[in-house]
Amino acid sequence: MGGHTIMIKRFDIEQCDYQEIAFIPKNYDTENACFSIKKKPEIWFKATIDEVVGCCSLLILSQKRVRFRNNYEIQQYRKVGIGKALIVQSELWAKKNNFKVVYVRGIYRTYLHENYEIKAKYLKRKPYQYWYEKNI
Repeated sequence: MGGHTIMIKRFDIEQCDYQEIAFIPKNYDTENACFSIKKKPEIWFKATIDEVVGCCSLLILSQKRVRFRNNYEIQQYRKVGIGKALIVQSELWAKKNNFKVVYVRGIYRTYLHENYEIKAKYLKRKPYQYWYEKNI
């Protein structure tokens, strides 16, 4: 019949070091998330329910702009709000630290539900990727 359903009552989102989530790209198919270490500063966040079940990062592009990336939840923990919570928490961090714009590159239109606007099509072939932008 398909996958398993997990009831989630509480999960936590907090800032972390890359080492705390480094097992994810080693042990899971991360699909479109690209877990490469960048030369620019990167702020990592983890979602936990007794253990790490998801993560994301903000790549610092300039004094005013960050790029949201590596939004990933382990398969059995999807569709319970973790991805959205990672977006919200990273935006709060960016706003608190005086950033003005968050960019995202992705194939999913999830970001439109979070008040991001499509700014450009990134790839000309399917699956199309888009640049999304949000003023915070």
